[in-house]
Amino acid sequence: MVANLRRAGAIVIGRTNTPGYSMRWHTDNDLHGQTFNPWDRDVTPGGSSGGAGSAVAAGIGPIAHGNDIAGSVRYPAYCCGLFGLRPSFGRIPSSNGTATGLAPIASQLMAVQGPLTRSMRDMRLAFAAMAQPSPLDTRCVVPAPFPQAQRPVRVALVTGSEEVAVAPEVSDAVREAGRRLAAGGYRVDEVAPPRIDAIARIWAKMAMPDVMAGLQPLIDKNGDGGIRRAVALWHEVLPAYGPQDVLTALGERSAALRDWQVFLETYPVVVMPVSYDLPYRVGFDLTDAPTTARVLEAQGPMMAISVMGLPGLAVPIGLAGTIPTGVQVVAGRFREDLIFDAAEVIEAHGTPRTPVSPAWSPA
Repeated sequence: MVANLRRAGAIVIGRTNTPGYSMRWHTDNDLHGQTFNPWDRDVTPGGSSGGAGSAVAAGIGPIAHGNDIAGSVRYPAYCCGLFGLRPSFGRIPSSNGTATGLAPIASQLMAVQGPLTRSMRDMRLAFAAMAQPSPLDTRCVVPAPFPQAQRPVRVALVTGSEEVAVAPEVSDAVREAGRRLAAGGYRVDEVAPPRIDAIARIWAKMAMPDVMAGLQPLIDKNGDGGIRRAVALWHEVLPAYGPQDVLTALGERSAALRDWQVFLETYPVVVMPVSYDLPYRVGFDLTDAPTTARVLEAQGPMMAISVMGLPGLAVPIGLAGTIPTGVQVVAGRFREDLIFDAAEVIEAHGTPRTPVSPAWSPA
């Protein structure tokens, strides 16, 4: 992926901060310290790619890269008022030449690379550069061109949940995105796709006995206090899944994706929350078991999309005080084109200016 960017002319200027083992929704570690949100130092910049989000929002660079297995691109983008893409499974190649051992199956199915940007213009540029096939990634595909979607494109608007409380500012942001799309010629209906919250719970059934079991010995040996505490709370609130649960979850994943694909035949674009909560205050993921249980529920909209391998784009909408608000735009596999078109309509009605918006001028 980095080679793809360099071949396209990108200039790599540095590496950004992540939490230990990249498995927190907040970015802090004992080696480099805490990453701050440029909007409000008391609000998380998100994680795991929190350094990437903070750097783009602060004007350090126009494009950053993140890895997303449970929201690690979309959540920092949401927290920092940016665009952040989780592409379709197999769209952007990924390879780690220093890795030892075999890749966990849950990681193979859910972990993808994606860009974070301040504008859709930069998003399209970054995606075109990154989404070039590589033989180093066995999952990599080059989709054939899709036919034009039937106009007007129908949009499903997800403003609430039958199972989880949703912050009113989150629902307001989704409705605002719907109004912008309707004004742009889309047909918008407030209707929910199948079983978002139930699908989100498949994430833990797949990942905890697989990805997290493999990480746990490394965390025990090398992890700092933050990652040890955060993961311990996950283990405390989640069921003790085993290998058979992973196999069951793989079947549930296939059934969920089938149901969504049928739904997307009618509604090719879905606008839904990134999280059911506004970005959290710093320290949220180290507090206690009840708080962690709530966070896992609230982050369900990101985790459900990860489970199915669908593309999802965090799109900024406005501000709730000093805290950015936004939505997640989702489409069928490899239909990033539909997501980008919808996001540009939303963007055209205004997005919050980032705290630092550097002006470029020729020398």
